[in-house]
Amino acid sequence: MACLSLACVTVSPHGHKQNKVWGQYRTKAPSSRCRTLQQQKHQCKLETSRRLRSTSPFVRVVKARLIQENNRRAWKLPRASVTNDADTSKCRAPIVVLPGFLQGSKPYRDMQQNLETLGYPTTVMPLNSLEWFPTLWGGSFDFYLEKLQAVVSEVYDKHGGQKVHLVAHSAGGWIARLFLGAAVYNGRSYNGEPMVQSLLCLGSPHYSLEEYPFGRVPERRRGEDDSLLDDAARGSSLRFANRVYPGAHHSSVRYISACGKGVLGAPWQPGYKGAAEGVVSYFSYRSNCGEGAVWGDAVTDLESAKLQGATWVELEGVWHSPSAKGKGHKWYGDIEVLAQLVP
Repeated sequence: MACLSLACVTVSPHGHKQNKVWGQYRTKAPSSRCRTLQQQKHQCKLETSRRLRSTSPFVRVVKARLIQENNRRAWKLPRASVTNDADTSKCRAPIVVLPGFLQGSKPYRDMQQNLETLGYPTTVMPLNSLEWFPTLWGGSFDFYLEKLQAVVSEVYDKHGGQKVHLVAHSAGGWIARLFLGAAVYNGRSYNGEPMVQSLLCLGSPHYSLEEYPFGRVPERRRGEDDSLLDDAARGSSLRFANRVYPGAHHSSVRYISACGKGVLGAPWQPGYKGAAEGVVSYFSYRSNCGEGAVWGDAVTDLESAKLQGATWVELEGVWHSPSAKGKGHKWYGDIEVLAQLVP
């Protein structure tokens, strides 16, 4: 029988330790390791409820996950398995993560895990970084759009027709706008709008001037409605998106545009002693907006990321690339950043 707080330890006439409760001798209570699994789980739930005090729903979710994990380790409970099945996440719409320019799927695995921790069944669009390279020599982005349509359709069907959230990093944000529309792009229409309920763009240069230091080869596309396009849109998929689907174009889709304010661009000059990131960011910002000495996430400046008509979120101290985490900086895929952004 479990020992109560009112018990006192005595010694029996035979020299054995016993617990005396209300004048009766009873055997010593079993240790916590002997408790049943159900009792341990119940104790974890009570502890979690006691320690949650935040009024923010996102912070509450993060704190609950951290407390549950601490309790699991303290009580030696088995780890709960994470699954993408719709039956286990009925309250959350599924998320599809879209990689950024010259990135494959692998750098987004931590982001996927963090989104699942927040309660969202998450899929990262399968992509190899080498697939981007034809776009450097005038290729279109249909390779990306075809994969995006395939994975969104699969997730949409898997979750019983529940509309998905798109979480798009960098160039993935403006490419996703092409996917939502029905206009023919390079001989094919994608029309993803009916399957999507929101588009979250992370450091996406929606209004980039594309004035890159190494130049830019005009794209070669076919089968499009010339009456919708001007010369700039014929040679650039980004300009195509801005001309045919300006701003937060689809009223049925919630658009959220977010960008980190992590690095101030700084021009290099003789005697410059600042961080190298400031110089690199300066040239990146200037290729996007024409000015280098501005704030951004080290790749995309704040102004280029502000999609007209979208909900705007400025993230203090957040950097652009997944590799920033290895340098001690926050980036978009960190759980505390995602908790501020996901619907």
